[in-house]
Amino acid sequence: MDLLVKLVHDNIQKIMNTFLCKQSKRGVTLIELILVLSIVMLLIGLITVNLSNIYTTSSLNASGDVLINDIKSQQMKAMLGDTERRASADAYGVYFEPDKYILFHGFVYNPSDTSNFAINLEGSLHFNTILFPSSSIIFNPLSGKTVGYVSGQDTVVLKDSSTGKQKTIQINRLGVISNIY
Repeated sequence: MDLLVKLVHDNIQKIMNTFLCKQSKRGVTLIELILVLSIVMLLIGLITVNLSNIYTTSSLNASGDVLINDIKSQQMKAMLGDTERRASADAYGVYFEPDKYILFHGFVYNPSDTSNFAINLEGSLHFNTILFPSSSIIFNPLSGKTVGYVSGQDTVVLKDSSTGKQKTIQINRLGVISNIY
């Protein structure tokens, strides 16, 4: 019995030594390591580029949506006869500058009016083309129609200079946003 135990013990010892020796000789070559790291870096680079394109596109769309909502809000104020604590109902409008737009009241944009509200465009966004008389859209009180509407002068183009993508907003004589492309 002792002989059998000794034989099993020796065999187990040999197997363990063989296994431990094979374990210590395993490894990764430098070429394999460089190849794997190169593939990982390439994938990270591609993901980063794609995510930055998604961000700029979403930024353009979000800013365009906010502008559209602000235009509709100004028209709604004019149609409802919102006085904003003034004596009587007034016209409302949007004045465009290359890097921002200003929400105002009245038939003419007055830069010194303290009730004006400016919205700055973020990052590389700017207004590429503003085809409105006096660079502003003005809505008549109660009707909401655009004041001084001129066919062909009814669009504003929001552009991202880093990607070249743009969003064009067209407004008809009734003050309705007729096209977004």
